[in-house]
Amino acid sequence: MSRVLISLLATLLLWGNAFAQTRELSASGVSLDRIVAIVNDGIVLQSQLDDQIQMIMSRLRGQNAQLPPAEVVRQQVLERLVLQEIQVQRAERLGVQVSDEVLNEALRDVAKRNGIPFEQMPIALAAQGVDYAAYRDDLRREILMTMLRQRDVLPRIYVSPRELEQALQRQSQQAD
Repeated sequence: MSRVLISLLATLLLWGNAFAQTRELSASGVSLDRIVAIVNDGIVLQSQLDDQIQMIMSRLRGQNAQLPPAEVVRQQVLERLVLQEIQVQRAERLGVQVSDEVLNEALRDVAKRNGIPFEQMPIALAAQGVDYAAYRDDLRREILMTMLRQRDVLPRIYVSPRELEQALQRQSQQAD
C-alpha cells in the first residue's frame, strides 16, 4: 500500500512541477496563439482574428472613415471568421476544392490588374507587409467560398422561355 502511495505522490510532484513550469512560461510573456472559437471540427485562432481586425482597421484609416468601436469590429470579424470556417468545412464535406492552377490563374489576374509581373507578387506583397503564403491561403479560401456559393445558387436559377423572350424584347427596344 505504501508503494502505491509513494508512486502517487511522486506522480503528483512531477505533475506539479510541470504545472509550475507552464505557469512560468506564460508569466514570462511568451505569447502563444489561442483558440477564440470552436466551429464543429475546426477552430478560429486569435492570430486570425487579430490579422483580420488589423487589415480592416488599416483599410478604414486609409479611407479616412470614422472608426467603429473596437469591440464592435472584433465581434463582427469573429462572426465572419466563424461563418467562413463553417463554409470551408461544408466545402470539404462536398469535395469542393481549389486547384493550384485555378489559384495561380487568380494570382496572375490580381498581378495583371495591379500592373505587377506575376513573378514579382511575393516581393510586392512583402513591401506592403503581407505574407505571400498567407495571401495565397486567403485567396484560395475566397475562391472556395465563391465556388461553394455558385454550387448552391446556380442549380436554383430557372429562367423560363417567356422571361427570356421578354428580356430579349427589352434589350432590342433599348438598342433602338
